[in-house]
Amino acid sequence: MTNRVYNFSAGPAMLPTPVMQKVQEEILDYQGLGASIVEVSHRLPIFREILDSTESMFRELTNLPKKLPSTFHAWRCANAVFCCSTKFNVT
Repeated sequence: MTNRVYNFSAGPAMLPTPVMQKVQEEILDYQGLGASIVEVSHRLPIFREILDSTESMFRELTNLPKKLPSTFHAWRCANAVFCCSTKFNVT
């Protein structure tokens, strides 16, 4: 692909070609699941592995200590707004 453009509408959104090629390969069948990762339940172990790995990389890149909560914990609450408001006393 030589005609790629930079999209600054929502910020720099251009992904490297190898990343896009990996997504293309796995969009219909993520690691042999027979389904895309966007189609599987968030309760499956594979999804939890992705979430844990992503949080770990985020913490490493931002030097966020484990004792501090990250945005990745919000999914555990039935209502993220309620979770955040009670945890941080936001009203």
